[in-house]
Amino acid sequence: MEGRGGSAIPGAEESHFERDFLSSHNVYRKRHGAAPLQFNRDLCQSAQQWADHLLSIRTLKHSSTEHGENLYYKYSSNEPVDSWYNEINNYDFARPGFRSDTGHFTQVVWKDSKEVGVGVATDGNGLFFVVGQYNPAGNITNHGYFDKNVLPAGAAAFAYNQTDNITDQITTQDLQTMENGGRRKQG
Repeated sequence: MEGRGGSAIPGAEESHFERDFLSSHNVYRKRHGAAPLQFNRDLCQSAQQWADHLLSIRTLKHSSTEHGENLYYKYSSNEPVDSWYNEINNYDFARPGFRSDTGHFTQVVWKDSKEVGVGVATDGNGLFFVVGQYNPAGNITNHGYFDKNVLPAGAAAFAYNQTDNITDQITTQDLQTMENGGRRKQG
């Protein structure tokens, strides 16, 4: 069994998978008025360790981390985030709150989360486990937290500081490409 390799080492350059993973999150977050996430190497290392563990037990199971966490098995850099985001179809914005069939979506767009890390583990035979960890954690069930952190698409698409360099990298074209089910070309 092998992990994703050296890209989880603090200070290492982001891999193509990590760039796509972060970009997919930030496209969806922008749609819901949440500021872009920043990549966190410590979260990557923690997520990688848990992904390696999941591969060793071949079971999806949340860790005991204090951070928010999404789990997925299969592989492509956008696929896990797209799958998590698609839980929006089950979310009732008129009655905000936690539900087990929307918790991945709400973590992806949770406004107060500022950082994300990702870990990927594979057995080399097509089995992949993906772990996304978030800081601070989302899905806080205190009164009013979902109202404040999970906004409908377009409700406040630019509610955060537009002078942020990362914000400028996510364009309207990116949003349209994601809405059309397509992928941006790398280049």
